[in-house]
Amino acid sequence: MRWLFLLPVVLISGCTVPFIGIDVPWGNTISLENDVIVITKLTAIPDKATPPQAIRLLATIQNQGQREFGTGPDAITTSAIPIVVDLYDFCEGLFEKVEVTCPDQVPHEGTTCEIKELLPKESREVSWTLTPSPDTKLVTPCTLKISASYPYETSGLTTVHFINSDEYNRQLDQGTFVPKSSTVSLGDGPVKAWFEVKDQQPVPAAPTPGDSVIPVSLMIENKGLGFVRELPDGTGQVKLVATNIFSPPFSAKVDGCSFAVNQGIRLIQDERSLPCHITQPADEDILKETTRQLTVDISYVYEFRDDIKVTVEAPFEV
Repeated sequence: MRWLFLLPVVLISGCTVPFIGIDVPWGNTISLENDVIVITKLTAIPDKATPPQAIRLLATIQNQGQREFGTGPDAITTSAIPIVVDLYDFCEGLFEKVEVTCPDQVPHEGTTCEIKELLPKESREVSWTLTPSPDTKLVTPCTLKISASYPYETSGLTTVHFINSDEYNRQLDQGTFVPKSSTVSLGDGPVKAWFEVKDQQPVPAAPTPGDSVIPVSLMIENKGLGFVRELPDGTGQVKLVATNIFSPPFSAKVDGCSFAVNQGIRLIQDERSLPCHITQPADEDILKETTRQLTVDISYVYEFRDDIKVTVEAPFEV
């Protein structure tokens, strides 16, 4: 029997605390929970069987997130695709019959179940009945493996601090200049996306408008306990749904970035860093100091897995 408990958290300067209202200083990372759809419990009854005795496998699927899967007004956009629970490995040939019981359905032969609606913090149970083959001749161990895959969207926000060049020089002369760092806010979901600003902040504005740029990178990382599935079009695992980096005041040029909206992005060892440049603002746009927000939205299909060991013994000889 395996149990999993996941709670929403906020990460602040490397510390983890329960998610409550908190005043976050500059230069930190705020992160909501990672894994959303999880298998909180997996049991096999019994875990050792002799034909014709069947094994019943029970999985509890829970929505740990704050958003609904389904058709309600608060459901995530991508939840038109259902949550798919699958017994994807059951030691082929060891069982002569496998039946699955989905929520609110009668048992039927198969291994896959679709859950089309799941409210925040709600749990549903999926079960399988596996009948061992009477041809089993020896004690045979088997690891039953199940997966729960689901679509999700995650947003990210990064603050960028700018300073008028005259104000910058004045603060340097007076010894009052204080460097700042971006604050990164990561939405819920196992795959996180955010922008990383390379220059020291606040970034001085240009005395006159020009073509100077500021290097930034789009960061994407799988922070969950599962796997990011391939997009249907085969272009990667994560789709860039939206970002304001190409719009004023950032005005990044598409040909100067290694990503684009609606583009598929492939992760390398569960992460990716994609360079880009934003336009350096002019003094006329920055009176003294200002803070702006770079935003990004991504979508993907995520897969959470679990497994349990069972044993099938040879039938008794009469």
